[in-house]
Amino acid sequence: MRVTLKDVAKQSGLGLGTVSRAMADKFGVAPATRARVLAAARELGYRPNAAARALAGQRLHLHQKDQILVAFLRHESGVSDAYFEQACANRGMRGLCVAPKKFAGPKAAARELYAWGVDALIVSPYKLAWTEADMKDFDWSLFSIVGMARDFRFGGFEIVRHHAFAYMHESLVKLRDAGFRRIQVILHRSISLYDDDERLGAALAFQSRNKSGGVRLRISSIDGDLDHESMSTAMDLLSSDWADVILFDHFAFIGRLRQRGGGDLLDRRPYAAVIAVDDSSDPYGTVSGCLLCDAQRFSRAVSACQNLIQTGRRGRFEHPAEHLIDPAWEVRQSLRRPA
Repeated sequence: MRVTLKDVAKQSGLGLGTVSRAMADKFGVAPATRARVLAAARELGYRPNAAARALAGQRLHLHQKDQILVAFLRHESGVSDAYFEQACANRGMRGLCVAPKKFAGPKAAARELYAWGVDALIVSPYKLAWTEADMKDFDWSLFSIVGMARDFRFGGFEIVRHHAFAYMHESLVKLRDAGFRRIQVILHRSISLYDDDERLGAALAFQSRNKSGGVRLRISSIDGDLDHESMSTAMDLLSSDWADVILFDHFAFIGRLRQRGGGDLLDRRPYAAVIAVDDSSDPYGTVSGCLLCDAQRFSRAVSACQNLIQTGRRGRFEHPAEHLIDPAWEVRQSLRRPA
């Protein structure tokens, strides 16, 4: 069992405040009192708490620096970088976009980022090409950490997520405004039942509000792993002539269908994806996509970083928070009836 300052105070018969000042060699402690405290500490085998000293050093470091430095850790640069840098500037912080491939490995990345004076990291797990082993090699305890999405590797970090309802609603509105009137929605059942319910709810809400405008929806849910039964269902949906556009909830699902031989059926009509790659060459591939909420997500992420830094919370912790961006700003325009 580790010996604490409270144990030293009890052994020396002095108050905890006096013992703390004596151990820290603070001014105002009599030499005899300091000697008494040190003797009690040696007798008990007391060792300073390195974590507490590091935290105190970090707070001192923050007071000495002109600006807090936050790094956005992602594999490749993209348009999200501008949203991140603007969010930092809005709060008087410096933002640094970093690709891990610049370093000799996860251990070197942590060491160099810390040497640069980085206080916090915002990490996009889907844009970070690291294995689970790489994640373990990186010393997360040096920084305050905020993740940009749920990921099994990111347990114990603050999470800022998108809002699945808003993504789906915005995509349907854009298809409606583009002139499509018969929309086949294909949802893939995912690990996140919360997101599945949000997407389905958005499609049903859009359907109920747009019937008078002549827009018709058919909604189907398919297992994302595309087993034999799911693949057969997907092929039947793609073969149907009812829809004039097909909306998938994720661009990756389209890739799986092509790999399984569904490419010819896909190309019979326009299709779109709610969540898409940033720079898709497909003209219908990025109807809504990952960028819809980026400004709000990064604003929330930088705010979370600032709070973690100010409270001295670094690395993983037992009770992380999950920050969902407020969907009101997104849905307000989407719920208008078509003219």
